[in-house]
Amino acid sequence: MPSELWVRQITFTVDLPGFRPSVIKVLTKLIDPIAYPAEKIKTMYLRRWQIEVSFRDIKITRDLDILRCKTPEMIRKETWMHLIAYNALC
Repeated sequence: MPSELWVRQITFTVDLPGFRPSVIKVLTKLIDPIAYPAEKIKTMYLRRWQIEVSFRDIKITRDLDILRCKTPEMIRKETWMHLIAYNALC
């Protein structure tokens, strides 16, 4: 572990209609503001958040929140089968 770690904090407010505004603080190792503007990091963070919410929705609506297999190999197969079935039906 290094004795020092340089990070950059980006603070922004998410104001969605119908929801209370939320202040988000993101810590990142992308410290160069020219190469990585704050607006781009904000966009990437919000896009990542939407992906996580979509994954949660898929898991719950397709009963993927509980995997029934016992071994890692079978869990991979079960996950692939759920994804194939999801893509075939949607």
